[in-house]
Amino acid sequence: MTSAYVPEGGPFSPAAPSALLGAFVDSLARELPETSLKRLAAICSLQVVPAGRVIWRAGDRPGPIGFVISGYLRLQCHGRDGHRQILSLLRAGDLVGELPGRVARHTLEASTETRLCRVTERGFATLMQEDADLRRLVHRQCIARRDQLRWLTWAVGALDAEERICALLLAALDYMPVSPLPDGTLMLTIDLPRTDIADLLGTSVETISRVTNRLAACGIIEIINARQFRIRDLDRLGQKGCQVGHPTSAAALPIALQDAARRIEATLVGERRAPERASLPRLRGTGAAITPVRLALN
Repeated sequence: MTSAYVPEGGPFSPAAPSALLGAFVDSLARELPETSLKRLAAICSLQVVPAGRVIWRAGDRPGPIGFVISGYLRLQCHGRDGHRQILSLLRAGDLVGELPGRVARHTLEASTETRLCRVTERGFATLMQEDADLRRLVHRQCIARRDQLRWLTWAVGALDAEERICALLLAALDYMPVSPLPDGTLMLTIDLPRTDIADLLGTSVETISRVTNRLAACGIIEIINARQFRIRDLDRLGQKGCQVGHPTSAAALPIALQDAARRIEATLVGERRAPERASLPRLRGTGAAITPVRLALN
């Protein structure tokens, strides 16, 4: 099958790569040296994908697509009952695509209007062979994508709806617009549609509304509007979000949750893994306290 993506943009004019390089500097400066950024910019074109547009479907062979400059993409699948589960979010600086010839296992859509820096498959393959920094970046992003799926597995399997929503509000402070206010509170803007947040966390839009109103009644947050929240008490938000760290493998989960987490992960990624055993501290409800720490959804 071919990619279902329909380009909305086109190649840059001869003078435009400098503007593109500026966008790269903003999103990838921490990841790649300037020489790699320039070589990457030389094989790119800018394309704008409207919200809701399919970039590829499960079963396509999309190859390397490029990098997200702004906006959000959602990697998703549907269960047998038709329910949608969002597996991960791609944001500014994230690599979009699959290895050449590899079949996509899930569908990728634009959650919001997204600007992509699209690469040519041949040019990207050449750079991958010649540029060690780019190879390391692709490797790091593959690991980060897997870690994000494992975090989601842990959150859906171990936390209740309120805890998952609190955990996401904390994580959003690391990658969504946030402004410190003079009184020490934080103004957070959630860029994602609530339906996407619900399908990412395995809950409903109505539950998100109930939980945020309950948090507001407790003085933890203040609801400014449907997209903006003032974080009044970061410590209490972290306690409710059970921020115990970012698990990097199934062995990082408590024994009581490992089997459930594996079943959830097998459902999400379509594969089953051999059971692993580990002796680790227990989570909420298993007899031991949890120390809240910050968690980034990367």
